Amino acid sequence: YYVDSALQDTKFYNNVIITGGELMSAYEHHDINYVPNLINYITDKNILLDLKTNGAWIEKQNLQKNILQDLISCSNNHRPFAYQISLSLDKYHPNALENNYKILKEFAQNKELKQSMLFHISGFDSDKDMYEKLLLKLKNTYNISLEKTVDFTSGQLFDILNKNIFIIPSFSPAPFANGRAKNLSEAKPTDFPQFK
Repeated sequence: YYVDSALQDTKFYNNVIITGGELMSAYEHHDINYVPNLINYITDKNILLDLKTNGAWIEKQNLQKNILQDLISCSNNHRPFAYQISLSLDKYHPNALENNYKILKEFAQNKELKQSMLFHISGFDSDKDMYEKLLLKLKNTYNISLEKTVDFTSGQLFDILNKNIFIIPSFSPAPFANGRAKNLSEAKPTDFPQFK
């Protein structure tokens, strides 16, 4: 409904962002076809899609295989970079470094992936070193090559894994500093934040 309504608006930017709650929890609590149907519905209309996820689903073996296969399949069925996956990399998400690593490794080494994919890794300034650790882990992983390039139109730095996984890092000041979250007793990491 919202996508179709947006398409009627002449000011629509032709870009959709899906953010939290955690979309991938649909695989466990809703419908295993929900995510691929949603991705395909949006990208079939030539709308760019930014799919935000904390990535914690990679820890759950029963979800991991289905989610990875669906994301790869959706990518293969559309033009390169039809959608990007935004992953959280910060101290507020437990196991964020390991989860990001596992996801990027799985995509980089997957032989079924035919299209180039874009990953946006976001975090806070205080966690920038986590990104360097992530790159080092990937660089030291068997069968993964790592290159760097710059998009000269934007000046944005890209890290490239195995020539088809493009990574854009972005870090910003922590929004919780001196903000409302510091006063909330529940504003702390949880074991499985995607299901809380």
